[in-house]
Amino acid sequence: MAKPMILVADDDADVRQALSLLLRDAGCEVATAASPAEALASLRQRRPELVLLDLNYRRDTTSGDEGLALLKQIRAQDGELPVVVLTGWGTVQLAVQAMQLGAQDFLEKPWENARVRSLVNIHLALADTRNRMRRFEEAAQSGETQDDEPVFHARGMREALDVARRVAASDVPVLLTGESGTGKTLIARWIHRHSPRREGTFVSVNLGGLAETLFESELFGHVKGAFTDARSDRIGRIERARGGTLFLDEIANITPSQQARLLHVLEEGMFERVGETQTRSTDARIVAATNADITQLIREGRFREDLLFRLNAVEIALPPLRARRDDIALLARHFLARFAPPDTAPLALSAGAD
Repeated sequence: MAKPMILVADDDADVRQALSLLLRDAGCEVATAASPAEALASLRQRRPELVLLDLNYRRDTTSGDEGLALLKQIRAQDGELPVVVLTGWGTVQLAVQAMQLGAQDFLEKPWENARVRSLVNIHLALADTRNRMRRFEEAAQSGETQDDEPVFHARGMREALDVARRVAASDVPVLLTGESGTGKTLIARWIHRHSPRREGTFVSVNLGGLAETLFESELFGHVKGAFTDARSDRIGRIERARGGTLFLDEIANITPSQQARLLHVLEEGMFERVGETQTRSTDARIVAATNADITQLIREGRFREDLLFRLNAVEIALPPLRARRDDIALLARHFLARFAPPDTAPLALSAGAD
């Protein structure tokens, strides 16, 4: 895999050297520029994945005017290139100006190395997700998508996927809502594939289909002898999802006692296998889904409001197909291509159907 390239534009040679060493150590390729002119020349030669841009240069070391002017020029040439501005003379007002001109973030000097690495990772992940999203949308419009990619054109799905794209790079819990068949599992998998946890495991559990007696064993695991049929140790879904994503489908169907047990794990980040006293930590991103009106269930006393608070840091509502009329022909072409017998001529919709 090619290393992401980052452009560091700063008039201070020590700053350029320090950031170059830090970023190369983090697995990035680095280009440097000592002036706005050099920065623009570098951008013309090769588009980086991220720019770290000083706001003050030798001609004016306090106002940030040179850096803001350079930011305007970068935005005029490339409206999507991620830019993080940095300055030793940072003020809230200057940060606001930079953000208004299109900067994604703001970093003051002297910096903490962990903060730099975190910002770089976040914005590289977001940029990668934007690029993937663009490719998927272009493929969807032409009907050329992978089997597990969302197929859409309708505005409602575009808005839902835009939210999914923005939250994928973070670890915040996501609640997917919508009627049965709207693609909640598909979107959950999409979020996982476009998150920093993409190399981890996507673990799905249908909570609506779990018996009360199996709930803890399925989620938390058990040790040999914990109950009659526990003939060996077994890890649960939460443990299997360590480093990845845990998809809790039909979350609204669990009982009050199951809600309490799940809430405890989400609040504490800890759990025990059934029959065991050793406490284990969790490390899974939570995505939940339901086709129920959870707000109504809360009013009826059938779902815990504090559990909902833990699940829906971001809620994504998926529209039903009847609200996506523009997608019907697109989906039909997609499934014709997907399920066509091998080694046959491509199938197509009739003129009247299309």
